[in-house]
Amino acid sequence: MPSDFSSFAAFSCFSRASRSWFLSAFPSGPTSVQERAWAAIGRGENALVVAPTGSGKTLAAFFSAIDRLMRRSAEDREAKGVRVLYVSPLKALAADVERNLRRPLAGVERAARGLREFGELDDRGKGAELACELGVAEGPGLVREPGEPGESGGEFGIGAAAVPVSGNTRTNPAGETRAIDAALEGPRTSVGMRTGDTPAKERRRLRVNPPDILITTPESLYLMLTSEARKTLGAVSTVIVDEIHSLAGSKRGTHLALSLERLDGLLEEPAQRIGLSATVSPARTVADFLGGSRPVTIVGADSAASPDVAVSVPVADMAAIPPASVAGQMVVSMWPHIERAILDHVLRHRTTVVFVNSRGACERLTAHLNEEYANRFGGAEGSEAAADGFAGSVAAVGSVESVEAHRQTRGRPGAGRKGLPAGAGAHRQSWGSGDSNYSTPSPETPVIAKAHHGSVSKEQRLAVENELKSGSLRCVVATASLELGIDMGSIDLVLQVAPPPSVASGLQRIGRANHAVGGRPRGAIYPVERTHLIDAAVAAEGMRTGAIEETELVANALDVLAQQTVAAVSVEETPADRWFETVRRAAPYAALPRESFDSVLELLSGAYASADLADFSPRIVWDREAGVLRARPGAQRLAVSFSGTIPDRGMFPVVLPEGAEEAGRRRVGELDEEMVYESRVGDVVTLGTSSWQIREIANDRVVVDHVSGRSSRLPFWRGEGPGRPASAGAAKGTFLREAEASLELASSPEAAGGQRPAANPESSAGVRSEPHVSASFLSRLESAGLDENARENLVSLLLEQKAATGAIPSDETLVLERCRDENGSWRFVLHSPMGRRVHEPWAMAIRERIRRVAKIEPQVFASDDGVAFQLPATIGRPPGAELVVFDAEELRRLVTRRIGGTALFAARFRECAARALLTPSSRPGRRTPLWLQRLRAGQLLEASRQFRNFPVSVEAARECLQDVYDLPALAGLMERVEARSVRIVEAETASPSPFARPLLFGYTGAFLYQEDLPRAERRAHLLSLDPEAIASLVGDGGVEQVLDESVLAEVEAELQRLAPGRRVRRDAEAVADLLRRLGPLTLEGVAARSVGACDDAPPAQEKGDSAAREDAADSSQADEKQPRQESESRFPRVGEGSARDGQEEAAASEAVLGLLEKLAQSRRVVAVCLGGRECWAGAEDAPALRLALGVDVPEWAAEPGGLPCTSAVSRSPLEDLLLRCARTRARITVADAAAEFGIGRATAAEALESLAESGSLMRIDDAHWMEASVFARVRNRSLARARAAIEPARPAALHRLVLERAGIDRPGRGIDALAEAISLMEGVWLPASLWESVVFPARVADYAPGMLDELILSGDVLWQARSGGESGRASSEASRTGKESGRLANDASQTGGKPSKTGGAPVGEVAFFPTDSPLAPVAGAAVSADDVGWEDLWKLAREGAATALSFEPVRACLQPRAAAPKKRRVTSRRSRRYAAFAAARALSTEAQGIGSGGPAQGTQPGNSQLRQSSPGSGAAAGAERLEAVMAQTTWRRLSPPRVSAEEAAVAVVESLLDRYGVVSRDIALAAGVPGGMASLTPILRRMEDAGAVLRGTFVRGLGPVQYAERGTLDALRSFADSPSDADVRAVGEGDSEPAAAVLDLRDPACLMGRGVPWPDPALPSQIGERLAAVPSVGLPDPSRRPGAAVVLVDGEPALYAPENMKALVSYTPETAAFRAALRALTESLRRAAARDPGIAARKRTVVESVNGVSALERAMGDALAEAGLARDPRGMRFAVGP
Repeated sequence: MPSDFSSFAAFSCFSRASRSWFLSAFPSGPTSVQERAWAAIGRGENALVVAPTGSGKTLAAFFSAIDRLMRRSAEDREAKGVRVLYVSPLKALAADVERNLRRPLAGVERAARGLREFGELDDRGKGAELACELGVAEGPGLVREPGEPGESGGEFGIGAAAVPVSGNTRTNPAGETRAIDAALEGPRTSVGMRTGDTPAKERRRLRVNPPDILITTPESLYLMLTSEARKTLGAVSTVIVDEIHSLAGSKRGTHLALSLERLDGLLEEPAQRIGLSATVSPARTVADFLGGSRPVTIVGADSAASPDVAVSVPVADMAAIPPASVAGQMVVSMWPHIERAILDHVLRHRTTVVFVNSRGACERLTAHLNEEYANRFGGAEGSEAAADGFAGSVAAVGSVESVEAHRQTRGRPGAGRKGLPAGAGAHRQSWGSGDSNYSTPSPETPVIAKAHHGSVSKEQRLAVENELKSGSLRCVVATASLELGIDMGSIDLVLQVAPPPSVASGLQRIGRANHAVGGRPRGAIYPVERTHLIDAAVAAEGMRTGAIEETELVANALDVLAQQTVAAVSVEETPADRWFETVRRAAPYAALPRESFDSVLELLSGAYASADLADFSPRIVWDREAGVLRARPGAQRLAVSFSGTIPDRGMFPVVLPEGAEEAGRRRVGELDEEMVYESRVGDVVTLGTSSWQIREIANDRVVVDHVSGRSSRLPFWRGEGPGRPASAGAAKGTFLREAEASLELASSPEAAGGQRPAANPESSAGVRSEPHVSASFLSRLESAGLDENARENLVSLLLEQKAATGAIPSDETLVLERCRDENGSWRFVLHSPMGRRVHEPWAMAIRERIRRVAKIEPQVFASDDGVAFQLPATIGRPPGAELVVFDAEELRRLVTRRIGGTALFAARFRECAARALLTPSSRPGRRTPLWLQRLRAGQLLEASRQFRNFPVSVEAARECLQDVYDLPALAGLMERVEARSVRIVEAETASPSPFARPLLFGYTGAFLYQEDLPRAERRAHLLSLDPEAIASLVGDGGVEQVLDESVLAEVEAELQRLAPGRRVRRDAEAVADLLRRLGPLTLEGVAARSVGACDDAPPAQEKGDSAAREDAADSSQADEKQPRQESESRFPRVGEGSARDGQEEAAASEAVLGLLEKLAQSRRVVAVCLGGRECWAGAEDAPALRLALGVDVPEWAAEPGGLPCTSAVSRSPLEDLLLRCARTRARITVADAAAEFGIGRATAAEALESLAESGSLMRIDDAHWMEASVFARVRNRSLARARAAIEPARPAALHRLVLERAGIDRPGRGIDALAEAISLMEGVWLPASLWESVVFPARVADYAPGMLDELILSGDVLWQARSGGESGRASSEASRTGKESGRLANDASQTGGKPSKTGGAPVGEVAFFPTDSPLAPVAGAAVSADDVGWEDLWKLAREGAATALSFEPVRACLQPRAAAPKKRRVTSRRSRRYAAFAAARALSTEAQGIGSGGPAQGTQPGNSQLRQSSPGSGAAAGAERLEAVMAQTTWRRLSPPRVSAEEAAVAVVESLLDRYGVVSRDIALAAGVPGGMASLTPILRRMEDAGAVLRGTFVRGLGPVQYAERGTLDALRSFADSPSDADVRAVGEGDSEPAAAVLDLRDPACLMGRGVPWPDPALPSQIGERLAAVPSVGLPDPSRRPGAAVVLVDGEPALYAPENMKALVSYTPETAAFRAALRALTESLRRAAARDPGIAARKRTVVESVNGVSALERAMGDALAEAGLARDPRGMRFAVGP
């Protein structure tokens, strides 16, 4: 062990404190990579450090920077600013580095303190003491404890056991002493981290007190450079970019390259750049990316430890997989075998990481491992066996703590001595490929694996990482989220399920194991399919030899350039030439042409002028005269809010409910948009090994609740994978070619040393035992890490493929295989290893050729291993290689020409437009639905097609052809085919070959759900309208008759920016935007469309592009929106009346003139003369105005170089001007166009006709044209208003109609009002007691029993009674549940129809009929009691066979019954005082009850003094009274009506229509129609056919089938359209009282609970916020009990009052309606008291609560007192009189 610093030459540039700490932590000294890196860094060179994972390269980059920071002077330490900038591609990696950085910082500081304390060190003992002082054994988490097992140093490689080191005996030099003093006396070196998760408060702190070392991400660096935080970066001297390989080949890296150049622009001298990576190829390309225009030194490792990679197959023959027992079922699948093998590995090691290639597979595999673990160790014996087996493998791990950890697992709560909880072993397995459900373990069940992927929340990922590091979690199943250099502690083994996506990715993943200096990574690959064996073998060989894929920079990305340009210009004014030089210094833009650069500036400055792009707001101002770029208002906000290069693929964030998070953030993870669309509220999904139940699916998020032990769905995420690059395909092709050669060599007789693989006798591969296999090839496979099963299966696969097609596809051989399917069609498979990036454009060309030759639309599928397609059997002789071979140049042209019409191009265009800040969201920070993104991008794509070389289209095409497709590689392949260096072998097989089967499976899967693909991504016009077709639909009047004139005026004002809220702010940028959108305007026109700072109207400019986007969305979505309210006044037009007076207009014009002159000076607007009017136009319109109209414009505006050389190619300049004019008006005529531009009418008509022919305009009548999007907007709004006019009315409208027809809203007076009420109620059966107590008094204000007797005696009305349960549902329910106080109708349920104490059986129900009604029974011969006896006569009456010419017999029967009072033994003395009063009241009550039947009906038995004291109130007296009344009354026999059943049904329907206006199922049941709606339906259908009624949905909530007369519909709409009293009061028209009506719930006019549901209880907030917030729990349910009532206010239920009035229920949140309901209720009580003077004495009415709120609460009590109630000890009492 070296004991002197001089042993390491690399230490010469470091301070003694730094050297002391390093050698204390790493006794073996620095690695060779660290020494060379320090040497290059010490020379001030930019360096790219390429070394394996765990080699200490991150510490090498940081250590020199830390040493320089420690040696700074005191003055330099006091200066604020970031010195070292670390850029991480991952936020998790940044957090990991920030934690690990504390160790060297604290260690070096301790070393400096120790050196200062001990001074000269000449004693070895003191050296050891100093080593301890340096922090070797102090500070947990800073430096590892000596001998601590299993601890890893992570990114800094601190992994070896630290031991004391003796120091040098010489004294510290003076410079060392000063450095130590500076390190200890000044402020400590600070570290900060800023990522996307950093809170705003922390960001402000970092801006005020910037750290010395800042750890950030590329996106956060961009944001800092685009904000005030850029000032903290002015002192950066070192930039470290970690995992640079993950950035260099993507647009994210291109974005970072420009950010680094912008950073250098802030510094006095460029910062030193250091790049770090373990997998870089070629190193020079990545070095150029890092340095830009400056040189970079490449520092590489001498020799990296080759990873120990194995390829394992757990079955002997993958072609005949043995069945596996899964949950009691035998399953034939590779997955159970693989997962059980993985579980065995996990149990034999302390920590294991399993990598998969997709998030769905991650969740599924995690669930299966936990299920298998629970099933395997479900009992105590199994758990003990697991521990013993695990203990037996400790020797391989080298640690005993893991055994104890596993044993402690059995002792967790819930596990117990008896193993896992009951049912833990019964988890539902889901090995099937189509099953996506499984049961998550309960909280008590030990979990051996957890999921870790990008859709799991950051907090969950961090928790999983910490559990794995601590050893409490044995296994993590991860995707690429753990691929990069995140410190995962000591990982024993890495497993990869299915081959890794690339060799570089595989090296990163396997490198997680033994992540320490000198450690050799160890892992295994498990192929899932047979063909995976080839990819796994190629990947294993490449990982062992380091043959990683080459990185290619994304060159000249114009969308990224546009975003960075807006960002750079938004913070400071920038000369265009200087910005171009800055951009060219970045390596991805080193060859950027000036023309492309200028096209981006022209795009951002709005130079692409056309009617289609008029709504696009420029982001910057390009002053061509001065050559300066300036930002427009809102540019910085736009650049910050919508920054970044990672495309939005439609992920929904998954969050917890508000307030449900216990710790940390609410975010749980994210789900794919398509999965969210297929999910429903209540579904249970899995994220991160936890189950979550969906509570709410909002527009931009999914709210979930955590659930345990529930069967859940495994989520899926769809998206396009990267595809195999051509270089990896070439490597695979080389392997297959060499493999085929070895097979041929082994099969030849001359082959020596050949070996035959052991054949599986049960294998289906019969050819397996015939040829010999080269021993060298088997040795090669063994060296690559393939186990015996893998080798035998791979050789078998190659032999089968060779036998089936005669050749194996390789880099020099392509195989075209064809076979017939079960239908006789030809299936073609083109076998090629070149990868999907090559095959997809090839498939496009094949599809185009088949379409052209065979005249069919083929379905072509491309994958990494070839192309599959199908041709019908009718094609005759199947084509051969000529179908797939193309000329290279022809192929380039075909693919380039067709790419613009593909869904891929539309998707990439959307992403590029978003990066270029052309389609920002109207709600920054909120998720924009993917369909809306597609809609906006589709509009922009269609608008951009008229321009040549539109920058976003050019970039989208480049991205498709170079980044997604590899067209150069495909063209090179075609050239090699033409040169015959690549051959194509044709083969016809009886069944698909082994290589073809996975391809055909993918082919079926790709087109099985073809309709699920997003249609919005396809190239199509957003709106296609055929005016002739519309005219044929709407008649000769054309489209004009379907458009609403008020909508036309409204849209016109909005488009012309004259509507309130649509005018622009009066400033230069807003005026420039106005001219660009509307075209040339006069000075007065600009002034009328602008508002000053003092005006009330909000400026439209504040919205940026949101107004334009809302306009676009309005035209596409208005069908779903509610109709807009009518404007209060007509929007003004220019030249019409204006609200401004003359002085205000003059001031506005003067202000606008100043702005226009300012814009003219900067050459952004020009003054022109159009049609004799002085106008102002944007500079972009000057060339078109000059070419189309011959308008004089300044020379600078007409120069070709002054404006972009891109022009609209589909329309003439005049047509483009007219189209924009049409888009800013609701309609346009020839006269309008001619007057607008000062041209002849013939010229204008010709141009309009041309636009109509091209589909840009549509002709709506002989004189008017409309632009398509404007027509859609007007049509949708007109349609919305038309629908609003015919949409179902609210139940309140029906209630108002019913109340009006019944006369309840305005009760009439006199006998005529009673006759009208009876006529409306003909044939309605109601309890006998209800007519004169409820129905008639509610409709006739002065009702008296004599009125009814008069109508009966005159012969106009007759009554009929019936007994039993023949009434309708509501009436029978009332008779069953009601407690008819003292009425014999209620005794039917108690006496069974027996005579009551009144002497006669009770009367059930009674109906009244006008004698001329077809439903009325026929009165016949007279009958008297003398003829049949009064009891038999009363029986005839009860059975409906007789009626009387008076209603008095029914009243007599309804008189209250009372038992004879007991004789009192004790009498109160005070009773004598009130005897006279009691007697008088009794006489009054008796007289009123006998005479009218009114007051007595509401009394309760036993409550009347008359019944207590009258000697004649017993049963005998009642019988005598009824017999006397019957003897005095004339009776007639009744016979059934003489009409047919059909005529009776018609009469019933007409009666229902008269009463309710609408007939529906609920109405028929409420009316008690026998048979309900079914008995009336035939009649109603005939009436519908005759045109008497209409069928539809007229009232909400009454069901889908309703019938009504036309007049009823008009009445319902009038009620729905008429403003309610609340609306009238809202506009201040007096203090009118809402219309309130009190209805007994048994009244036929009350529909509440009979078709109209009760709303939720509510209280007005004005009564008290606290009272209104009281939960409505335990409130009485509305029931049709006698005396219960509802108060309707404007037809809406406002108050429910039960019979005793104790607990009221309010349903209205409006104060006025609530108070009106209370007043109406008390007024109803007063009217009842007026009819019955003794009611107040018999009944004490006290309101105790309202909605559960005590009536004595102050606010509630005041409201009740205002209604007329008085305070009482129990509540609020209703009082009559004093």
